[in-house]
Amino acid sequence: MLLKRNKVAVITGASSSMGRVVIKQFREENIDVIAITRDKSKFERMLEQDGTALEGINIVETDVMDFEGTKERLEAAIAQCGNRANILVNAMGKFHSKPMLETSMEDFQAALNDNLLAIFSITKVVLPYMVMQRNGSIVNVSSILGFKALQNASCVAYGAAKAGLIQMTKLLAVEVAPFNIRVNCVCPGILNPVDDKYDGNNYVELHMVKNFLSMQPIKRFGNATEIAAAITFLAGEKSAWTTGAVLTVDGGMVL
Repeated sequence: MLLKRNKVAVITGASSSMGRVVIKQFREENIDVIAITRDKSKFERMLEQDGTALEGINIVETDVMDFEGTKERLEAAIAQCGNRANILVNAMGKFHSKPMLETSMEDFQAALNDNLLAIFSITKVVLPYMVMQRNGSIVNVSSILGFKALQNASCVAYGAAKAGLIQMTKLLAVEVAPFNIRVNCVCPGILNPVDDKYDGNNYVELHMVKNFLSMQPIKRFGNATEIAAAITFLAGEKSAWTTGAVLTVDGGMVL
């Protein structure tokens, strides 16, 4: 008798607080995880602090800007999981905050690399497995700054990259629907500035983030667990008839 294999989820941005919560929730559902991170030792220490066992987690240590190296390492990890990839969560990203006139071409390219190009490259690796399986679920993590302009939010490059990710989500959802693959997007609002998304030494950036609360109906910051809940919902079977969706989790910021 053949044993039922676990589902396999590939997680980018695995070391972030959001990525780690998603991993913990997937492991509680007995979903095996391929976690992509820059620093394996640091990531393992974080999991230990979170109380997450390493069992069922295959860690891929790589710089995602090394496209060929990442492709080789990720394909090897997927092969170890029976050449299966049922879920892809793109939780990677980095906040870039500069006024337009202070944003160099290098700054703009860095924002695109961190928030769009890296996600495109990982998706290119994982998607063929889903096409072969005729099944899969992709969840991209964008931002409300990808489709809403906020006063005093000096982040043109970041917003442009996140907007590109939203549109990539929608176009890919249509393209891969015939293969029974769903593609959705979560757009977090302003998360707690003590989280790892922001530069704790950049007081101008932290002040700007805190000022956003005045525009928000629910007067508190969000947290990684609340965003992870939206991600796991869109990744799972309870959203089986949902694709191309852009779900804001933002305390009402974009109402």
